Amino acid sequence: MQASVSADVFLSQFAYRFQYWVCINGGGMIKAMHKVMLAFLLAATPSIIAAPSTAAVAIAEHTDPAKLATLKGEGAANPRLQKCVYWLAYAEAQGEKPEAVLDESAKLNKTDGTPYAGFVSWGLLENLKIAKELGLLTPEGMAELKRGKSATITKGQYAGQKAEAGLVIPKAVCPELQNQVMNLELLPASLNRANSDKVTDRAKVFAKELYEAKLLSDEGWTKVQGLSPGGLLTRKSKGGSAYLGVSCRPIWTTPLITSRPSKSIKQMAKTKIHRWLSGE
Repeated sequence: MQASVSADVFLSQFAYRFQYWVCINGGGMIKAMHKVMLAFLLAATPSIIAAPSTAAVAIAEHTDPAKLATLKGEGAANPRLQKCVYWLAYAEAQGEKPEAVLDESAKLNKTDGTPYAGFVSWGLLENLKIAKELGLLTPEGMAELKRGKSATITKGQYAGQKAEAGLVIPKAVCPELQNQVMNLELLPASLNRANSDKVTDRAKVFAKELYEAKLLSDEGWTKVQGLSPGGLLTRKSKGGSAYLGVSCRPIWTTPLITSRPSKSIKQMAKTKIHRWLSGE
């Protein structure tokens, strides 16, 4: 009985002394625990809040310059354009801004702030507009685009045709651009096949802008102009192409201009879409 009382006394004294110790030192312990928890949350929060969207990750993958440089064969990049259009349309339907998605994708593939990123972004936004104008973003069309296939046109005089990925600057003139997403555009199949090797005025303007941004080689620019090798060139600054071959220096380490395509090329693209739909 006495042993039991002694144990009760001991426990009571221990509890009292522990409570007293917590009152004296507990505040410091709680503050320390709060600091540890705050540090943990601060470390974890950026990865939660700033997690890239699915669309941005996919587009970054499809427009990664290092991966595009490894593509072989004609039309190898075509499915990438169609998938990028799908993901932009999907992101927009989910409430995301396509421009923000493209900016995020450029950061993910480390091309942010380069002329390359500017041309890719502009080109994909234009292709998203084309997809809307041609009625490609139906449930069936979205399913085709997601698989990297040509969606069926549902609006305008080309309804029923496939919207193929065509080259702005033809392969016959600039093979170095044949598998670059920024040189691709969605076209009604009949137009794409009829003008496959023609260098249009728009293509010349586009080539000039690529050349001045060091995204097109001297040889490619010469061919676009129709000059013989060694002919007069108009590049504003000398130097090798900063395009995306293995032997070229990465463009994102080169201090180049970061402007996007000029108003002239934008207006020409807008006019082309209008002509498709109006049948001019």
